[in-house]
Amino acid sequence: MGTAGRQTTIAASDSLATRLEELQFDLAEGPHWQAIAENRAVLAADLDSSDGDAWPVFTPAAVRAGARAVFSFPLRLGAVVIGTVDLYRMRPGELDRPSVETAQVLAEAATMAAAGLAIRSARESEQAEPGGAPALRREVHQAIGMIIVQLDVPATDAFARLRAHAFAAGRSVHDVAIDVVGGRLDFGSLPDREIDT
Repeated sequence: MGTAGRQTTIAASDSLATRLEELQFDLAEGPHWQAIAENRAVLAADLDSSDGDAWPVFTPAAVRAGARAVFSFPLRLGAVVIGTVDLYRMRPGELDRPSVETAQVLAEAATMAAAGLAIRSARESEQAEPGGAPALRREVHQAIGMIIVQLDVPATDAFARLRAHAFAAGRSVHDVAIDVVGGRLDFGSLPDREIDT
């Protein structure tokens, strides 16, 4: 985890897990973000009956994708949360106590491996992406750098504008980033109303 789009996905078990992770990244809301902000496990056992207040955009998108319950467990290094392990169910239902305890133990065990991978990834610019994981967002990082230059804004503003443009266009942040990196989209040439989204 980091700021301005500096996030890496280590692995995803299947296409629905990949889609849920991508939705959380694109929308900046969901159990992942809540678990990080609150430094605790987030357990949403029934997205169908959720009033949507916690994640008003993510919840209906997750249900449309096929998830009915989502759970996020923080990866902690001391008091710092460095990421999460996210789980889903295709039917509503709580995790029983042994399942929650098992998920917490596995998240704890995965923390050091995740931290090590993140450190290696930061050092190796051409590292191969893990199989089954969404893109490591190399293009997103590159696009943010290009938008910084195109608009003369800080990285957090560049990422916010990339995310807003993707949302307005109904596309993923990654897809829009590919267009920026490929020279098909220049934020400096967008009309003002699109830039200030």
